Amino acid sequence: MIIPLEKEEQLNDILSNENPSEYIFIFKHSSRCIVSSRAYKALIPDWEEQGKAPLYFLDLLSYRSLSNEVSQQLNVIHESPQLLLINKGKCLNSVSHWKVNSETAFEMLEEAAS
Repeated sequence: MIIPLEKEEQLNDILSNENPSEYIFIFKHSSRCIVSSRAYKALIPDWEEQGKAPLYFLDLLSYRSLSNEVSQQLNVIHESPQLLLINKGKCLNSVSHWKVNSETAFEMLEEAAS
C-alpha cells in the first residue's frame, strides 16, 4: 500500500504507533532529482505488487516543511531520495541515493522483523 504523506497529523500517527509488529516506510522523493527519479522507478512498481508494509510517499518539493519535521522527529539527516523504516516511533534503518530500491527495502524489513 502506497500512501501520500501530506500532513503533520499523518506523521504523528506514524510515530505514535506502538505496535511492535507493524513496520512503516517513508520514502522521501524529489521529482527534480535524477537519482530520486531512478529510486522511484526501482521502488514503486515492485511495492505496488509486493509491498509488505505501508509505504508513505513524501514529495519533498510540495511538503518541504513536513520533510524537515520527519528528519527532526526521527533524528535522521535529510537526504534525497531517502527510505526510512519506522517501528514504534523510531527509525530502525535508512538508506539513501542509489541504495533506495525494493530489494533493499524488503531486506531491511526482513532483517528488522527477525
